[in-house]
Amino acid sequence: MSEAALSRPVVRLSRKLAASPELVFDAWTDPAMVSQWLIPGEMVMAAIEIDLRVGGRFDFVMKGDEPHPHAGVYKVIDRPKKLAFTWSSSATNHQDTLVTVEIKPLGEGSEMTLTHEGFADDAMAALHNGGWNACLEKFVPFVED
Repeated sequence: MSEAALSRPVVRLSRKLAASPELVFDAWTDPAMVSQWLIPGEMVMAAIEIDLRVGGRFDFVMKGDEPHPHAGVYKVIDRPKKLAFTWSSSATNHQDTLVTVEIKPLGEGSEMTLTHEGFADDAMAALHNGGWNACLEKFVPFVED
């Protein structure tokens, strides 16, 4: 990323999970699993496609009152430690941002840190902070159940 991009707002969220690093990683990459939690609020996953390889794309549509398409390209796939991908949607003005998920073993479970960077402004970062927190409210019980 450029120096200007590095000075932009960043969303960083961590969760301690009663789930193995492998399960946590798979919950980010298996379409059937992703569709259960990567939907804030009352939205549903209307469509999802994942080509899980470096350079592979993902495309999905969250649907509430209207569809919200999202897309990205996988940059790093290191199961079960790290996943990084670009993230683009109308909420990023269709500009690529970068999401990195790092997973570390922690006792019987794991610790997951999500970093989302490359936002144009604080408002865009705040919107995504709220969205990620809403999704993680579903993620935690999903992987711990």
